[in-house]
Amino acid sequence: MIHQARVMEPPVAVTTPRRSRRLAEEIAFVFKAARPGFWLTSIWFYQAEFWLGLLYVTFPLGVLIYGWNDVVDFEADRFNPRKGTYLFGARGTPERSHVSQVPWFTFLFGAMFAMHSHLFGEIMDLEPDRRAGRRTLAGVLHARPAKWLLIAFLAVEAVLIWTCARDPWLAAFLVGSAGWFVLDVMLVWRDRPYSPGEMRLLFLAWNAVALASMPWMWHAASLAPR
Repeated sequence: MIHQARVMEPPVAVTTPRRSRRLAEEIAFVFKAARPGFWLTSIWFYQAEFWLGLLYVTFPLGVLIYGWNDVVDFEADRFNPRKGTYLFGARGTPERSHVSQVPWFTFLFGAMFAMHSHLFGEIMDLEPDRRAGRRTLAGVLHARPAKWLLIAFLAVEAVLIWTCARDPWLAAFLVGSAGWFVLDVMLVWRDRPYSPGEMRLLFLAWNAVALASMPWMWHAASLAPR
């Protein structure tokens, strides 16, 4: 009996277009994970605390990891011959350990701003979170109560900025934002979920406002050290 030899087919190689498409998908994922929609908000917020806020948020992470050590350890580092060089770090001075701190209301405003922003994200993701079985504050409260809580955050932030920072424009913007969500919860969306197109429009509008208000935040510096 004659057995016919089986010819093994070589594995199909991944074509160059498929590899390129996969690489493009991975790059797109990384940029999406970095939340470009929040970049302008981050730059705007850091400009409120630092005169060179844009430079601060784009500076290498090493200055955050090692810079604090160089500032605090100035007493011991004055005897260290390695310090004061670009290779081993800076040598701190007493003047750099006693810089002005931002006022207390800046920290409070920052915390409340972060909480209301996170709550708004939960409101936008109500339906997807419910389907995934994820338990969030907005999911527990439901849409309308969560929006009223968001309005309360914005109102308190406006009062804080008006009474402590003495910035009428920023306070007016927060009041306007609270008023918008009052219309949202009472007349427009109510408990209806936002569509993807509506969410994209809201975030594009938010980024436009953040970009337009940057010169004022840099000029007023209402949340910076006094």
